[in-house]
Amino acid sequence: MTVPLHDPARDLQQLRTWDIPWSEIAHLYGQSEREVRRWHTEGVPARATVLPRPAVLDWETVFVVSDMQFPTTDRALVETSQQIMADVKPDRMLFNGDTLDFPQLSSYKHVKVKLKSARGDIEDLHTDIMPGYLDTLPYSRVDRPSLITAGDAADATHIWMDGNHEQRYERYVDHNAGDLGMVLSARDFLALDPSMAYYKYEPRTGADLSGLMVSHGWRATKYTAANTMADVDSSVLVGHTHRVGMFAKTVKDGIHYSYEMGHMCDEVAVPKAVPGRQNWQQVAGAIVTVHRTIPGLHTVDLLPVLGGETVVWGSREYKIDR
Repeated sequence: MTVPLHDPARDLQQLRTWDIPWSEIAHLYGQSEREVRRWHTEGVPARATVLPRPAVLDWETVFVVSDMQFPTTDRALVETSQQIMADVKPDRMLFNGDTLDFPQLSSYKHVKVKLKSARGDIEDLHTDIMPGYLDTLPYSRVDRPSLITAGDAADATHIWMDGNHEQRYERYVDHNAGDLGMVLSARDFLALDPSMAYYKYEPRTGADLSGLMVSHGWRATKYTAANTMADVDSSVLVGHTHRVGMFAKTVKDGIHYSYEMGHMCDEVAVPKAVPGRQNWQQVAGAIVTVHRTIPGLHTVDLLPVLGGETVVWGSREYKIDR
């Protein structure tokens, strides 16, 4: 007698509890929508006990973007990124630092371009960029068991991490307005939704995605991926360098991986005096998939821009409409 490793009827009921559409449930089981609806109404037939357990029950997906440096953002690339995210249907969204540039608050003269106030840039970001990401999640599945921790809100659908560019606000306040005692906190200045998990910029810290630390990054050296992983002794995904890179090392408890995830800013709009600009690589984001209950199991799919005009995910080709 074959003993099923799971109960398809219970799995089906759980998927419906999470408001996952019938069409997607049918795709998960490789059946027609009519058939899975019949299972729900009449019960799963005996032959269905050999069906594979839908992976959606065991794995969680996080879509990560980094280094947009608004307002010098490649908006065409952002639109492509949002199209891919809509197809991926991730469980969560993570902004991995330097989403804003804040050139007005910079101590570097070559990036001090005062087109608008810093506050004006924040307002434009929330109007022009954020809705395409915040509204892309069609449903939330974060009520399922998960090893992901997101600050004080482990069930947060959206996670915001400050980078060193957002940190410019606190440095500016400390140097110019600290004695006022009435300035906004960094989170309030950024006008983030209260439901969004928030991380201040701090080296060697980040969001733990089931054993994969996601952090904006704190190193910018020749071997950033290797050195960053050595700093924290775990797998890590970082931005900051504007380069794409990967490093792996076998350790006593398995294999640690380190990823650099490039950038999403408009290189044409970046001042030529910015160091290292000639060796930057664009990405449309990264798709992180982690196991919900087994720590250390994860994959990271970087989405590099190919030939300056194309991104490929899941055999689909996305043309960047520049």
